[in-house]
Amino acid sequence: MSLFAETRVIYQWARVEQLDQWWHWLIVALTIALIGVFVTFWYRRDSIEHRRPVGWALMLLRLAAFTGLLLYFFQFDRRTEQRVVRDSRVAVLVDTSLSMSLPGTPTESGVASRMTRAEEAALLIGQSPLLEQLAQKHQVSVYRFDSSPRPIAVAAIEKSLPGATPEEVANVEDEQSLSRARLIMLISCTVGLVAVVLLAISLTAQLGGARDWRPGAWSLLSGSILAIAAIGLSSLAIVPTTRYPLAALFGSDLPPLSQISGQFDDAADEATEGSSVQSVPEDWASTLQPAGIETRIGDAIKAVLDRELGNPLAGVILLTDGRSNAGLEPTSIVANAQNARVPLYVIGMGSERSPPNVELVEIDLPRRLYPGDRFPLTALVGSSGYAGRIVTVQVLSGSKDASLDSLSIETEEQIEIPADGTLATARFELEPKSVGQWQYAAKVIPLADDADPNDNSMTTTVEVIERKNRVLVFAGGPTREYQFARNLLYRDKDVDSHVLLQTGGPLTSQEAQKLLSEFPADRTALSEYDAILAFDADWTKVPDESVKAVEQWVAQQAGGLLLVAGSVEMPKWISRSAQGVRSQYLRSLAPVVLDQRGSTLLAAGRAESEKAWQLQLTPEGRQTDFLWLNDDPESSQVLWQTFEGVHTFYSAYELKPGAKALALFTDPTAAINGQQPIYIASQFYGSGRVVFQGGGELWRLRSLGDQYFDRYYTKLVRWISQGRLLLDSDRGVLLVDREEALLGEQVTVRAVLKNDRYEPLVQSEVMARLLDPQGRNLPLVLRPLADGSQPGVYTGQFPILVAGQYRVQLQLGGIASEEVLTTEIQAKIPAMEMQHGERDDILLSQLAIETGGTYWKGIEAAMQSSDDRKNVIDSIESQDQVAYLPGAPDRVFQLRWLGWLMSLIAGCLSLEWLSRRLHRLA
Repeated sequence: MSLFAETRVIYQWARVEQLDQWWHWLIVALTIALIGVFVTFWYRRDSIEHRRPVGWALMLLRLAAFTGLLLYFFQFDRRTEQRVVRDSRVAVLVDTSLSMSLPGTPTESGVASRMTRAEEAALLIGQSPLLEQLAQKHQVSVYRFDSSPRPIAVAAIEKSLPGATPEEVANVEDEQSLSRARLIMLISCTVGLVAVVLLAISLTAQLGGARDWRPGAWSLLSGSILAIAAIGLSSLAIVPTTRYPLAALFGSDLPPLSQISGQFDDAADEATEGSSVQSVPEDWASTLQPAGIETRIGDAIKAVLDRELGNPLAGVILLTDGRSNAGLEPTSIVANAQNARVPLYVIGMGSERSPPNVELVEIDLPRRLYPGDRFPLTALVGSSGYAGRIVTVQVLSGSKDASLDSLSIETEEQIEIPADGTLATARFELEPKSVGQWQYAAKVIPLADDADPNDNSMTTTVEVIERKNRVLVFAGGPTREYQFARNLLYRDKDVDSHVLLQTGGPLTSQEAQKLLSEFPADRTALSEYDAILAFDADWTKVPDESVKAVEQWVAQQAGGLLLVAGSVEMPKWISRSAQGVRSQYLRSLAPVVLDQRGSTLLAAGRAESEKAWQLQLTPEGRQTDFLWLNDDPESSQVLWQTFEGVHTFYSAYELKPGAKALALFTDPTAAINGQQPIYIASQFYGSGRVVFQGGGELWRLRSLGDQYFDRYYTKLVRWISQGRLLLDSDRGVLLVDREEALLGEQVTVRAVLKNDRYEPLVQSEVMARLLDPQGRNLPLVLRPLADGSQPGVYTGQFPILVAGQYRVQLQLGGIASEEVLTTEIQAKIPAMEMQHGERDDILLSQLAIETGGTYWKGIEAAMQSSDDRKNVIDSIESQDQVAYLPGAPDRVFQLRWLGWLMSLIAGCLSLEWLSRRLHRLA
């Protein structure tokens, strides 16, 4: 919003507004008429013995004085009003979801574009005259939008005013008005000088006794007329030019008497509030780089309409391919745009048909293998335009650092592309190689006219290890959750499970490789395990030293801990040891704040419900791979929504700093201040991982299928054990918060380091290296935790920008050291963005037409005018809003106006009195 320094002067007769009845004006008119008749009658009679010009002059002077009084009665006033212009605004929304990386808009003859849709959008925004020409009529804001509910502002351009600024125009007008006032004052002084000469001749003649001298009488009349005219002309010079002192009217170079009034400063501040000016990006291509895993067209438009509510928004320009797959339904915001009277001007990007392309979307195989155990490798193939075609998928392998071209072919398989557009699956059974790290790749042999052969392969690194994952299953009682998890781990060939059931006796039979009668006593005993699963365990029966050893084992030896809440044992140890050493360690390990009121389930009034309530995955939960019940997050989310839910929960509502809430209990009656109970949460604790589960009812996942419960616990155990399994050195461990990530996500890296004396390494920062899929070796700075609670722990983040394998490396002990910590992340492209890449003309044209806007297919059509359609720039009319803010009365004007009236009245009466005395009239 702009507040121009433009003013307009309003002159008004204040008394006129008060005389709002017809009889008011009748009284005023009769009074004026009576006074006029009275003066005329008596002055003609009084001066009957003198020549007529003398009587006329005296009558004129008295009527002029009466006119001055009449002007004073009507209260002449001047106000300066400020002209406020709220600039017309235009919002430009640019889609930056991953589908914008597909080929751009083809020509009218059907020739495919060599540019991506994002590159076309960057070309339009950065190199075409679009923004420059829009800025001539509007303020322009540019936003990017994708998976976020609110678009991100990337540029704001102020309206460019052609020609001189309002301030310059005002200065020119002031100079012109001063010059005009000086000219009028010169004429007034000249006329006044002539009047003085004539009056001096007449009055001198009277003093000399020539009372009947005819020229003297006419000189009196002429001098009186010219004197009144001089006073009147002086008012035109003195009264309006209140910005300048009187001396300036006579040629003085004095500065202006006052500047423009500051009474509008507050209005200007209010008007311009929130209008932040951003610099225009130099590199539009990187600014509009596709990264979002979803497209939220409806949310983006609604957010802009809400933000610009009350502003003169002339229109919204939308650059997108229309592939809206998340958030609000785009058509639902049509009513919002109609109510706001904001048309949508839509530029469709891409082709109305998906470009023919086949791509390798994902490969799935275990990250850690055991010698002799065959393992599955699954390749997911997506395509468009090849329905029913046969493609060949190859599996290649080789050393960890080998290039793709040097890998040898293990096996291959031919698969048929489905006609319904779903992903095709190729499954392979492979033999692991010898112990060590190996690279595996899946490759789709490109078909003819494949739009992008570069997306036909994907690689990952696996490690063949000799030892199994060692897990301690610790339970307070034989709950269903415990029994199903115990049996699952016992059957898993990759797991060596030991069981401690606190309610079991010496002769109790349990499915486990080893039965324990007591909890491991110290860190040495705990070092045998990679993970501990605690199902509603009674920690009051575990010695304090053992609990302290658990805390140290997690923090310093990268152990993994699962805390499953329960309604039997958990309230006991919380209430009995609220302030003890044992409780302090367990509370610090938990990623949530544990209530100290004793039996929290009873205190919260909810031990169990007859109705099951679903679990709602948070955004962090949807990105956490151990919660993926299927091969991809989208279908996994559907399964969680299908799951009927659980009956009980532990009332945890607050996260520890750095912890993540992964799933919430959805019973609305359990919410406190709008916060639902946290059912699943996780956190890094030192070099280890801890997961809190607010109840032992996920065995109910078996209602969807046994495989979903098995998959959940199998991946959970691997996830919390990762630190132990990847322990490359006694001096440190390098961890990431996920092994698989989607484009656009942030990956958190955590390093727990020790110095050469095996004490926590304390530095201001450590430098790791990030090797991305494009072969770049980038620095990655890791810094200590902000609260300083865990010495030797360093964290950092990096974004996933391209698909493929990322590798993080951290060298210990300097350049000469051979100890290198390594971890890897597989980056994937979400299928819902890339699987269907055709432009949605029906949706985009509906948005434009129903809101009163226009739809163009491609930027070339949008920038060209035709006989029946304007281009996008000419289509958006300016919606400038002009208003005037009333100002206070001009005090300087009042002083000059009243002074001039006093001069008129006093001058006329004085001249009349002098003339009457010289003519010997009463």
